[in-house]
Amino acid sequence: MITSDGKTCKQVAPKLIQKLKKQQDTLLAEYDRVKNRNYKRFERGEWKLPGEETEKDMTFEQYTTWLTQAQAARRAYLCGEISGEEFGSMIHTENYNINEVV
Repeated sequence: MITSDGKTCKQVAPKLIQKLKKQQDTLLAEYDRVKNRNYKRFERGEWKLPGEETEKDMTFEQYTTWLTQAQAARRAYLCGEISGEEFGSMIHTENYNINEVV
C-alpha cells in the first residue's frame, strides 16, 4: 500500500506504532519529554561563556551518559525487566556518573 504522499507502509508504520505506544503509555511520552529537555540543557550550556554556567546546564559527557542510561532503562521497561516506577525514577535521575552506565 502507498500513502497519498508516496510513502509505503514499511516507511510509515514504525513511526505510527511508536506514536500509538506513546499515546497508550504515559511513561514513554515522559521519556521523550525528559530526553528533549536534557538535550536542550546540554545545547544551552554548550554556548555559554566560562563562568556563565548554571546548575541546570549539562556537559556533553553528562548528556551522553544520561542518554545511554535512559536508553537502557527504556529497553528494559519495554521488555518487562523493570517496573514503570523504576523506569520513571531512572529517566529522572540527576546522577550523570559515567562509571554507572547500565
